[in-house]
Amino acid sequence: MLRAEHLLEETDLGLEQIAARCGFGSGALLRHHFQRQVGIAPTEYRRRFGRRPS
Repeated sequence: MLRAEHLLEETDLGLEQIAARCGFGSGALLRHHFQRQVGIAPTEYRRRFGRRPS
């Protein structure tokens, strides 16, 4: 999950692309496990912790 968090924070990759890079079969599966482990949805995580445009 740390890899997914890093990709959400540092890239503009879509959830399906992040899921593929982290070994999940789909964005939906990543979303499910991410929310259970981290406590918030991946999109909310990116909104809160993602890099800001300069």
